[in-house]
Amino acid sequence: MFVDLPYLIKGDDHFTETIPILNYIIKTANRTDLLRRTLEDEAQVDMFMWTIDSIYKRLGKVCCPNKSPEEMLKEKADIW
Repeated sequence: MFVDLPYLIKGDDHFTETIPILNYIIKTANRTDLLRRTLEDEAQVDMFMWTIDSIYKRLGKVCCPNKSPEEMLKEKADIW
């Protein structure tokens, strides 16, 4: 089981980490036009994805500043 968030569950498949989830959603929605056409586009998309990832991680520290990975894992196990 993963401690990392965000977490996407689709049927029996479980995904974690912002960038793989964003790529999965884009490809599942058949919107690969949102990804890369040129090297410059690729850089822009990567900057956007890494910015989202960075914001999410900073918010996590604000929301759960005193929780260890073990505590987060236990809470997640209690929910499941």
